[in-house]
Amino acid sequence: MLINNALVLGTFNRHNNNIQRREKNVETLSSGKRINKAADDASGLSICESMKAQIRGLSQGQRNTQDGLSLLQYAEGQIQGVHEDLLKMREMSIRFSNDTYSDSDREIAEKEFEQLKKDITYISKTAEVNGIKVMEEDKKLQIHVRYEPYKVEEIGLRKINLDSLDLSSENILSRENSSKCLEKIDNALEKVLDYRESLGVTMNRFECLLKDSSNAENNTTASLSRIEDIGTAMASMNLFKNDVLVKYTNAMMAHANQDTNNTIQLLK
Repeated sequence: MLINNALVLGTFNRHNNNIQRREKNVETLSSGKRINKAADDASGLSICESMKAQIRGLSQGQRNTQDGLSLLQYAEGQIQGVHEDLLKMREMSIRFSNDTYSDSDREIAEKEFEQLKKDITYISKTAEVNGIKVMEEDKKLQIHVRYEPYKVEEIGLRKINLDSLDLSSENILSRENSSKCLEKIDNALEKVLDYRESLGVTMNRFECLLKDSSNAENNTTASLSRIEDIGTAMASMNLFKNDVLVKYTNAMMAHANQDTNNTIQLLK
């Protein structure tokens, strides 16, 4: 004899629903996320994935910006070395722009003067970052600083060496040469100072970009957390509630089955 027990079937369905909800609570608490798959919240998942891509782009943009900033700081440090050498050369040119020094004095001083020129040549040839020569030629570097494809900044590098400064053949072996050299050194210093100023302006811009990008990443991450993350207290309460309901419906099913068995025994 087949007994159709609507109470048992209804209780069974409720029991399965409670088990599914409890499993969902366990999954949510384990991951710490309100949305773990598209079925949880299709539109919410799409928004979250878009925000995650934006966060990753912002993070990479910050690394790019920091790399660019490091290159700028290095270049500025190297050009400062050239600037200091030029100042020493200028001082020597002023000192020997008169007739109070003998030829032997000038020859001794010229050796120091030539050494300063060699130092400038050495700096200009060896100054590089990851294979990029920062004083070898005039060129522009493109730095992708944000997650958007069009957010690109430029770093302008300039050629700085004895030729570009027009000092290759200068010397202080005579008063006339020293006076002529002084004028050229002043022109060279003007070029170097202009380059340092350009590097400084670009560094300030990159520092601002780095700060803005960091703020944008933090704000986007906070927004993502509000959408995606769960409230632990509420999730724990829901787990407790559904666990109680599972035990309750399980007891109801056992009771209903017992009633069915008793009915069958009476009908025998």
